[in-house]
Amino acid sequence: PLLPTAPGFAFDAPVQASGKSLLTKVLAELSGTTPVMSPHPGASAEQELRKAIFAMLLEGRRVIVFDNVIGEVDSPSLAAVYTSQTYSDRILTKSKTGTVPTNALILMSGNNITLKGDLPRRVLKCRIDPKSETPHQRSFSFDPAAMVREHRQQIVAAALTIINGFITLGKGVALGKG
Repeated sequence: PLLPTAPGFAFDAPVQASGKSLLTKVLAELSGTTPVMSPHPGASAEQELRKAIFAMLLEGRRVIVFDNVIGEVDSPSLAAVYTSQTYSDRILTKSKTGTVPTNALILMSGNNITLKGDLPRRVLKCRIDPKSETPHQRSFSFDPAAMVREHRQQIVAAALTIINGFITLGKGVALGKG
């Protein structure tokens, strides 16, 4: 919530059950929010995506997750959210508009996502490759989301210490110093 614009991240994989949705849940938990997973309306539904973005920002969500994104994503609405401090749209069932801040973390997850238009410059895409055709058969000894919930304060403190060290060493021009 301290950032003036919305950061965007897309988690992509070649197969289902690679851990993309879990990673979005972990990041939401790290921000202190229990994630609400929203389906992406699809490449041909820009109007629905526009309405969904506005509604979620109007609710004050700190993290927005579009889960199971399929194929190409080219959205002027998302592009606007990523670069503007506010977002305006018509309030449903009313003949008036509203304006909301865009400082939510916006995450996408899906298989073989292709970002188009202005989105490749505005969204950091991370590819997760489990190097397995059956990643759903893997098992792990801990739940990452539960671990983050339990140790959130320590993790955030460690991250802030790293950022402070970066700034103190004079490397923080992009973070506001210099």
